[in-house]
Amino acid sequence: MKAIVSSQNPTFRFVRGLKQKKQRVDSGCYLIEGPHLVEEALAAGAAIRLAVLAAGAPSAEEDDQTGPAEIIAGLVHRLADRGVETVQVDSGLFQKLSDTVHPQGIMAVVESPPVGPEQFFTASNDRRHLLVLDRIQDPGNLGTLLRTADAAGFRGAVALRGTADIYSPKTVRSAAGALFRLPVWQTEKLSDLLKMLAERQLQLVAGLPLAETIYNDFHPTGEVALVIGNEAGGVAADIAAQALGLRIPMQPGAESLNAAVAAGILMFWLRSSYGKVS
Repeated sequence: MKAIVSSQNPTFRFVRGLKQKKQRVDSGCYLIEGPHLVEEALAAGAAIRLAVLAAGAPSAEEDDQTGPAEIIAGLVHRLADRGVETVQVDSGLFQKLSDTVHPQGIMAVVESPPVGPEQFFTASNDRRHLLVLDRIQDPGNLGTLLRTADAAGFRGAVALRGTADIYSPKTVRSAAGALFRLPVWQTEKLSDLLKMLAERQLQLVAGLPLAETIYNDFHPTGEVALVIGNEAGGVAADIAAQALGLRIPMQPGAESLNAAVAAGILMFWLRSSYGKVS
């Protein structure tokens, strides 16, 4: 296993660069960190380009570990079986690669797949509904929204212009593996989204706090695209004008719900109202 002990090493510099959006875009790769996400990536068949192990973490040759160390050793074995190169990095340098206070000893470079509308409607994607993200800014909210869409059985998500980077470390961590299963189409043009919805006959609905229709009075007869708007400004006016608004009633005096919480309520209602799903 190759050992990296210098911050000038080209592989180290490449991996460290993935903490910046420009290098993620230019390389088509992003970082995942920790045994759980590496396990999720392996299980989902994600394209893992490189694994990075902290010095002192168990290697593929060490089988007598217990607890977390045993888990990491098992992952290293599986990565090797998959043909993924693993490099070992000095613990101090590993800390510089990590985006967490307490690194967990393993991370990986994963290729970000190109996604277009066709990925939502493949024969293997038997899920229902789409999530549309309108200028969601907080990476934690964004990751939680993707994680919830995955759990609610949505086909995928559309990230409109102004939405935070779906591959930033905090978003990836908050999404908890959803990015390996949930296709996310990033598009600059609302017109491209509307064209796709018209071609596929999906109804556009949006979470709007002043809408007339209460969400659980809405019973869709087909698939929908649910828009969740910016945390501070809500759904953009040009989108809201073309969507059926759904309102979540709240106690008097309550100002608003967190975007991810509101989205969770609406997504699981849409899931249940479409038909019983186990």
